This record gives sequence, structure tokens and C-alpha cells, in this order.
Amino acid sequence: MAAASEPAPGSPEALALLASLGIGPPAAAGAPLGPDDQHFSPIAIGHLTHRLVEVKLLLDQLGAEQKELHDTLRLAHLRGDLRHLLPPGGEGGYQLPGGVQLHRRAGRRQWQYGPEVEELEAQLKARQVYEQTNGQAVWSLGAAFWELRFPKG
Repeated sequence: MAAASEPAPGSPEALALLASLGIGPPAAAGAPLGPDDQHFSPIAIGHLTHRLVEVKLLLDQLGAEQKELHDTLRLAHLRGDLRHLLPPGGEGGYQLPGGVQLHRRAGRRQWQYGPEVEELEAQLKARQVYEQTNGQAVWSLGAAFWELRFPKG
């Protein structure tokens, strides 16, 4: 049983959703975009998409930096440097300035399986394909979101 997806732009369902959010319908078909709502002007949409790209790039950079920081802290912890440089905090952590505490969280298990599991995975994939082709499998569509795709290279 498929879940309802996001309505098509301009459909009665989309207009009802917009109305429920207090957003008026766009100008009549073929009419130029007007300054009725500055949130949806061409300039505003241009700024919005440009900022979305900036935020995505910043998140990628911050993710890489966060990984480096975690790795360095892990090594300092394993060497025992943190015990000598930082005062102890509650529950085995370390006290940082401003009342912030640094706690080490256990890592996730990383399983490695043998060739038998690869065979089971292949059988499962074959069963999934079979159920999809004969209609036994069901799917649902999650909420829509915007994705940024950057050129490779």
C-alpha cells in the first residue's frame, strides 16, 4: 500500500496545502511573476538556492573537520594526554571551560561476515527482485526534500 506523495505543483491538493499555510496562489497562467509575495520572487528564489548550495558545502567542510577533531581527540585519549591536560568531569568525562563536559561515547560495532553471508545476501536480493516483479512487494514514498548534486571531478 503506497503512501500519499507530495502533490503536483499547481494541483488542487497543492493549492489547498498552500492555502492552509497562508500562502496565496501564484499569478494566473502566462502572467509575469509579480511582487505579490517577496518570498517567492525570482531574486528571492535565486538567493535561496544559492544559500542552499553554500550551506551544503559548509556542512561537508564541517563534517570533514569534525572527523579530524574526533580522530585527534581519540588519539590524545589513547595516549593519556587528556587525563593530564583536562580536569576530570562527571561520569568519567573531562571538564572544559564554560561548564561544558567532554564524554567519550562508545563506538558502533563494525561487523565483518564470512562468504556464507554473501550467499544469503545474494539470495535475499534475488527474492526482493522476484517480489518486486510479481507485485508482492509494496513501497511507500517518504517526504520530499531538496538534494544538491555536484558535478563529479
